[in-house]
Amino acid sequence: MKQVLSGICALIVCTLIFMGCNEERIIYNAGNYVMFSDTISILPVEQDMDEFEIDITAAQACNYDRTFGVEVLENRSNAIEGYHYKIKSNTV
Repeated sequence: MKQVLSGICALIVCTLIFMGCNEERIIYNAGNYVMFSDTISILPVEQDMDEFEIDITAAQACNYDRTFGVEVLENRSNAIEGYHYKIKSNTV
């Protein structure tokens, strides 16, 4: 009985080893998206902070520079531009 159990365990281990050696690369073939690096960010702004950065990520690398527009949705915020914040540039 011990030999049968040991044989079954050895067979399972060998199967898992060979399955783990199969290398498949996942290639992204959908659209070229640009998005925030972190989907949920809490960015507390303190009075002594001059600026802070928000990281963005592109879905695909390109060999040329790209420019993207940045828009602040003022109807979704109670912050006033020029008083509470200043945007250095509307493009990234």
